[in-house]
This record gives sequence, structure tokens and C-alpha cells, in this order.
Amino acid sequence: MSYRPGPDREPTGRERQRLLRLVCPTGSVCALCGKPIVFGLRPRHPLGPSIDHILPRSLGGTWAMGNLQPAHYGCNSAKQNRIQRIESQNHIRSRNW
Repeated sequence: MSYRPGPDREPTGRERQRLLRLVCPTGSVCALCGKPIVFGLRPRHPLGPSIDHILPRSLGGTWAMGNLQPAHYGCNSAKQNRIQRIESQNHIRSRNW
């Protein structure tokens, strides 16, 4: 089953839990910091799972699957409603001599 709420509709508690399992399955890594997400922690633990909107809802983002990514609750909270700049952490700079 796919989850397709309307663009302005906030998912209910059960829908949000199902969506969290789809977006953030066991073994996921945080899209914001790149570290593993820890499951089984208390709700709202900084290392626990959460759903991050790539384009924040306050800036016109929706609950569409293409706009969602897994993130730590703490990383997602720190990001707030900003758009994350794509910065290659594994980017290797080479010198041309």
C-alpha cells in the first residue's frame, strides 16, 4: 500500500507510524548527518528515527514520498524549516599540478 495524502493533509498517528516504517526502515542512516539511526529508543530521542521533509512544509513541501527522507530526530529538529544544501562529504579535491 502506498501512502498518498493530500498536499495539505497532516497524517494521523497510525498513518504517521506506517509512513515512518516506510521512509525509515531498520538499518537506515540519517540523510542529514550520514550516521546510523538508532531504533528502540524513547520517543523524540535525538538519535531516534524521524521523517524529514526535503522541502519543508512551511515552504510548500508536501507529504509525497519523493519529499521525505530518514533523519535522526535531533538532526531534523536542528534543521528546522531550512532547505539542506547538498554538500558532498566524500568529495575528493585533487590538485592539477
